[in-house]
Amino acid sequence: MLRSIREEKIVTLTIQRAGYIYPRVWDAYESLCWVLVHQHPSGASIQGANHLYHLHKQAAGGWGVPALTVLYTVSDAVIDVHAIKVG
Repeated sequence: MLRSIREEKIVTLTIQRAGYIYPRVWDAYESLCWVLVHQHPSGASIQGANHLYHLHKQAAGGWGVPALTVLYTVSDAVIDVHAIKVG
């Protein structure tokens, strides 16, 4: 079963603002979500007070595709994206 993606409001606002600089930021974010849903968490993990946080970095591409770094948690049915850095 594939998990759903749920993002914090700050993530949505950050992507919207980045759209003025990077014309394909939504495409980059959608591809990142696909990767998160289809792969097990890999890369850096940080143990918080209540959750295990994962950090995923996606490299920049050409033609206005920015690099993305996300901080997220994983449960049985949902991947919660808590923060994003664009560029």
